Amino acid sequence: MSNLNVTKYEGVLVVDSRLIAQELGIKHKNFLATLNKYIDEIEADWGHVAFETETVINSVGASNCVKYALLTEQQATLLMTYSRNTFQVRLCKRQLVKAFDKAKEIQSSELNLRITEIENKLEAALRAITSLSSANAQLQSQVQNLLLHKIKLHCSWME
Repeated sequence: MSNLNVTKYEGVLVVDSRLIAQELGIKHKNFLATLNKYIDEIEADWGHVAFETETVINSVGASNCVKYALLTEQQATLLMTYSRNTFQVRLCKRQLVKAFDKAKEIQSSELNLRITEIENKLEAALRAITSLSSANAQLQSQVQNLLLHKIKLHCSWME
């Protein structure tokens, strides 16, 4: 079972570099070293790498800041291609592809659900507009009839 969870960060699907390192069976600092070694070409081809820090409490109670990267699918895939193609690396690559596919599927389902909700609201609004338009037409007809009636009364009074 893979721990590669894809999340959304600033509207973009990303994966935490710590999870990739864990799946690759390497220390996170080594994975970050590889990332930093190739950061210029990664960012040139695939955009800015988002780095975050997190404060963690170690076993003796001291707090440490941990730096990690939130990598897009392309950034993460490219970094993994720089690893030797061991069984574990190949497995991690497959898991990464599956994790992003699943996230895209969920995102697509959420988008389709949102589109359906908006379509339903638009249909309800159109029904309301049609109803109001019909009511407006009826009111205009009644006003015209009242005006005609008033004019007839006024004319008959003047006779």
